[in-house]
Amino acid sequence: MLFLKFSRDNERQADDLGVEYSTKSSYDADRMAAFFETLERLTPGGSGSGLPDWFSTHPNPVNRIAAVRAKSAEWKGKLGLSSYAVNKDSYLKTVNNIVFGEDPRQGYVEGNAFYHPVLKFTFPVPAGWTVNNTPAQVQIVSEKEDAVMLLTMDDSQTAAQAAEKFVQQTSAAVQAREALWVNGLQSQRMVSRLVSEQDTLAALSYFIAKNNAVFAFHGLSSRENYSQYASTFAKSFSGFSNLTDPAKMNVKPKLLAVRAVTRAGTLESVLKGFGVAADQMENLAILNGMQLADNVRVGTLLKTVPK
Repeated sequence: MLFLKFSRDNERQADDLGVEYSTKSSYDADRMAAFFETLERLTPGGSGSGLPDWFSTHPNPVNRIAAVRAKSAEWKGKLGLSSYAVNKDSYLKTVNNIVFGEDPRQGYVEGNAFYHPVLKFTFPVPAGWTVNNTPAQVQIVSEKEDAVMLLTMDDSQTAAQAAEKFVQQTSAAVQAREALWVNGLQSQRMVSRLVSEQDTLAALSYFIAKNNAVFAFHGLSSRENYSQYASTFAKSFSGFSNLTDPAKMNVKPKLLAVRAVTRAGTLESVLKGFGVAADQMENLAILNGMQLADNVRVGTLLKTVPK
């Protein structure tokens, strides 16, 4: 929570400007609302960010849908153009064969462990905790959503330098600090207190030097809950090690495949014709911004995800 930068007002302003810029460029900004409808179908009533509401600054998708549609109508009224572009087919042809979902080469969870084939490391993940792997950091949230572990990379030369930089940037009140080795990697361990807007958080941090970078782990919870999570934090952080198993490193991502409909029918019947399994039908309907009962014409381009 300490590292979240943008407020809901910033997000709303970004939506408003997105509608303004796209409409002035002759694009149909109503499609932004359709995107938020897809988010709502993916996480009904949620934040749409993949994180619990308490760890998110993003407005609820339902509210964004109404706001975007209202702003789009407002700008269309101001500009009064006869038509607005969508260019759906050219877009779909462009995204054909891109990686679908999380690219396991950039980190994935299997069993109770996180693996990163490119950076060649692994560490244990507590059972029942939710892992959200983003380009900036790995976020691991407890079942009760009252604790979080963060993993980031630091460009410091040593673990000690990374630890010192963290203290300076966050004004952390250091309770304990020591140098140690984690599975053959030079490291620093730190216990500190961090002041947030609402409370003071207790933190356990490990700074682990590997190759030309430092991996910074932070386990955060309230001071009251820290004692029950401290050993969990330590188990994950001290389990960080080099990844050498070829089976864990040689993983391939799923790729998006855009296919043209050759026989008209409902989306459900078309997907059956593509060989899509029954338990994947609804997911592909959401992926295409459609309902399974929608009629699909010959030549329509649909996104699919082959096995």
